[in-house]
Amino acid sequence: MQSVVAALRAREGVRPVWTKASDPAAWPRFIEAFAGYGANKFRGEVVAGPQEPAGMGTELAIGRGAKGAPFMRARVAWWDPPRGFTLTASSGGWLSAYHATFTLKLSELNEDLTSLELTMKVVFMNRFVELTSLLLPVAFLYRRRLAKALRLLAG
Repeated sequence: MQSVVAALRAREGVRPVWTKASDPAAWPRFIEAFAGYGANKFRGEVVAGPQEPAGMGTELAIGRGAKGAPFMRARVAWWDPPRGFTLTASSGGWLSAYHATFTLKLSELNEDLTSLELTMKVVFMNRFVELTSLLLPVAFLYRRRLAKALRLLAG
């Protein structure tokens, strides 16, 4: 299992950051930033649970293109406005099966400064892929991708 943390500070209050972060319509953009490709080609659709506003149990199917089949389902497992939330995501397949959690924590440092911390934990179900991910320096790459998603959120 890989556990990676990225953190930064946003020059705005916690409420505006929370408003951007908690919108399920924006989550595909953050996934594009993490994946490093897509250029507005990912789409997300709330398929279960509360929609506006999102909340505990909201489930999102994320796919590519207008008609692309969802390749990932994410569900809100923890929701504590405006302190943060956790998304759990998984995907099947013989080689690429994984289970991941993404936890975003927000802390108000003052009225114009917010601390953001994004933690990712991922387990690959294929033992060979899991072992390879532990041996190669992928944590460095994951941390860079998480930081890019946070920069997008901090705007």
